[in-house]
Amino acid sequence: MKWMRREEKIEVIEFAQFMKKYTPEKKKKMNVPVYSFGFTWEGFMHMSPEMAGAYIGLTTIGGIAIVGTMAINWFLSRNESETAEKIGNCISILFPATMLVVLIMFVGRLFG
Repeated sequence: MKWMRREEKIEVIEFAQFMKKYTPEKKKKMNVPVYSFGFTWEGFMHMSPEMAGAYIGLTTIGGIAIVGTMAINWFLSRNESETAEKIGNCISILFPATMLVVLIMFVGRLFG
């Protein structure tokens, strides 16, 4: 059996022409600024004292939840399960109490 080898020609294509096939078309960008829909940074940052108090309350509640969970995980990683359990018990009392206080403040300001 005779093996035949045929000569292959290498095709040379310009790089830009090759990339045109595989480059997606650029989409048109909208030239409408975000603040034209009524959103401005000044309007976002300027808030009433009630809203500032609400943000402080939500930040406090979230901070208690996050820091408490991090503390529990840290103590559990150190094999101090009794301390982690005490912190967990405190959070299970402190978190609902904080929520209740914020709710009472909200209702008080709403009707007061």
